[in-house]
Amino acid sequence: MVENTFRVKAYLKVFHEIGTATKIGDCELGFENNRYFLSKTISCNSRERAEEKGKRRINQVLSMLCLYTGVSYRIDSYAVDQISGDNPRLHTSNLLIKSLTLLPIRDEIVTKVEETLKILDRLPDEKPAEIVEKAMNYFLRACY
Repeated sequence: MVENTFRVKAYLKVFHEIGTATKIGDCELGFENNRYFLSKTISCNSRERAEEKGKRRINQVLSMLCLYTGVSYRIDSYAVDQISGDNPRLHTSNLLIKSLTLLPIRDEIVTKVEETLKILDRLPDEKPAEIVEKAMNYFLRACY
């Protein structure tokens, strides 16, 4: 069976303006069609599993950013595109680069987020990871 590659994108309602596309952990942060997005590329056999894994990672990154910046980042919508494998869906979009006018995310915060993601990645997929994610979700709900 051919392993497929999917790109899961979360379009954000608002974000710090960025000068160029960048990475936070293993997710890409960019700007296209007048919208900010955070995306994760996943190799998986099914679209549903790729969507689940991509959304989970994107939510982890946004949760860590909220913990370290005190700003909550709301997701407007998701998109899942197959970019290679059985039936790739070719897609194109205009990538617009905006100049820096708002607060950029400081490098120290990005480093803290990446370090925290590495710790989360070391947890087994069973109970410990589930408990940590529930705790983060409770904290974030309190922030809202």
